[in-house]
Amino acid sequence: GLPGDTVTVLDNCKVKINGNDQYDTYFNDSSQQCNESDFVKIRSYKLNQGEYFALGDNRTDSHDSRGWGKLPRDEIFAKVVYSFSLPFNFSKH
Repeated sequence: GLPGDTVTVLDNCKVKINGNDQYDTYFNDSSQQCNESDFVKIRSYKLNQGEYFALGDNRTDSHDSRGWGKLPRDEIFAKVVYSFSLPFNFSKH
């Protein structure tokens, strides 16, 4: 989530930004289960100027904004310059 956004994480790990469903390749597979025992079940975050919301790609075992809240801009130290996906899902092999 970016400054000005409202991010809502639902109890099934689905994410909405400003009320709009977000496409999530990790949880598009119906066999994936979300274990949210460490997090509040449904929570919304209104991001102010200089605040971000970051989610880990290992959604069932990530320590991310669901646990520690909003991420201040001054704590972001790097920028992604390249990202790639493997052609298969390790969890099924």
